[in-house]
Amino acid sequence: MVKYLYGFTTHSIQSYIFQTNKLKEIAGASELVEQVCTEKFEGIIKGSTLKKEGYKLETDKYAIRFAAGNIRYLFQSEENCKEVVLKFPKLVLETAPGISISQAVVECESEPSFEDFEELEKRLSYQRNNPIRPMDLGYIAVNRSRRTGLPTVEKKKSSGETEFLDNATKHKQNVIDKKSSNRVNQAFFGNEVEDKNVPIDIEKIVSSKSPDYSWLAVIHADGNNMGMALQNLKNEITKDESYSTVSRKFSGIIDKSTKAAAQKAFEDTMKDEEPGDSDIVPFRPIIVGGDDLTIICRADLALKFTQVYLEEFEKQTIKNFKDAKLTTLSAGLSACAGIAFVKMNYPFHYAINLAETLCAHAKKISKAKHKEKTVTPSCLMFHKVQDSFVEKFDEIIDRELTAEASKYRFDFGPYYIDKDKKDHSIKKLIYSVDKFEGKEGNAIKSNLRLWLSDLHKNKGLAKQRMERLLSVGNEAILNKLGLITNKGIVDGKSPVYDWLTILSIK
Repeated sequence: MVKYLYGFTTHSIQSYIFQTNKLKEIAGASELVEQVCTEKFEGIIKGSTLKKEGYKLETDKYAIRFAAGNIRYLFQSEENCKEVVLKFPKLVLETAPGISISQAVVECESEPSFEDFEELEKRLSYQRNNPIRPMDLGYIAVNRSRRTGLPTVEKKKSSGETEFLDNATKHKQNVIDKKSSNRVNQAFFGNEVEDKNVPIDIEKIVSSKSPDYSWLAVIHADGNNMGMALQNLKNEITKDESYSTVSRKFSGIIDKSTKAAAQKAFEDTMKDEEPGDSDIVPFRPIIVGGDDLTIICRADLALKFTQVYLEEFEKQTIKNFKDAKLTTLSAGLSACAGIAFVKMNYPFHYAINLAETLCAHAKKISKAKHKEKTVTPSCLMFHKVQDSFVEKFDEIIDRELTAEASKYRFDFGPYYIDKDKKDHSIKKLIYSVDKFEGKEGNAIKSNLRLWLSDLHKNKGLAKQRMERLLSVGNEAILNKLGLITNKGIVDGKSPVYDWLTILSIK
């Protein structure tokens, strides 16, 4: 019997979500992307295939994947597949105007194989070069949204000012204003936090610490070795389970593990947090699904949250693969993350791009250093943006993180969740930062700032300053920091810059 493997992908999700700097619109865009792959697709499947009342996509055995902007579905008839291919794009563009999408179909003689899935991915990639015509084009002489430059469809009074909304912005705001159940919030917070307590203004996130605090963190985490894991699924095929069945199990486990890890990380991070003047939590989830996690939070909470998330993601995948009897993946999967520390008025589309770049950088180094391991070790990179330059991370390393006089570098990461990584573990980083508490710690901190400055200007002067610090500073603290042994430099790089970065956002 001929079957039809259908694929749908949304492209440039981050660009669509971070089109403006208003948190309400960012949150609305993330919710629209989530709805497209869940309730909107569920509705069109229910109508086209005449599913029974009470139909749920989650329990449909032909639904292989439906998260993080991606859908894979196995149609049993050509007629139903054609109907979805014709109707779904229009529904998507009406739901989330301005979003970029592509879809493709592979005809299978029987149950789809790994090769059929690979062919589908190729066709989806080709379709990116054949974009669907946008529905929000307008004449040149037409009023335009001040933030996006797109044609205005509505005028709205906001805080005493007239706001001109394009079609996409209108939909993004409406989905938040309706105050209906928010799928992204549910995935991140579970039942711990009500939607009304989730911020829709950036100021509410930072002010939860103090009125003068202004640092935010944009965190992006992504699963490692996903391509290899999908290939390993071929070993799980039996006479009772096809590749598509196993693939559906795998997708469900990854999605479940990501959400469980995010909820655990939020709970642990907020456990010791002092209650503020309001009930607003200092976290705003943006993408929580598949192996992707993107959130905005108060900067001082980011490191602990990311550490717990990476640890819990590994634990959850090990447990869930074991429960599902996927033996070839019994070692579980890992993830890497990037954290961009920015001021609250910094353009978010640059911040998320930096976070993604840092995540990719962490993956690249972790894979290169641990080629012998089947699972790339979980780790993170972070960077604090302190100027208005927008550039690639490699350029940031050359311009900001390399001392001109001494040629020492300050990109000490990535930092691993494995405590045996010594200087390069997240645990050691947090331990080192904690040593700067109190009068003695403050004195060492001040001297280290000057030492970093000297490394840029005069290597000899920097050496003298370090020797002076080691002779007069608190020996116990200096020893715990490792400065007595390594004098601030490990393999041509210094961890001191990262210590001071974390201290500055705390």
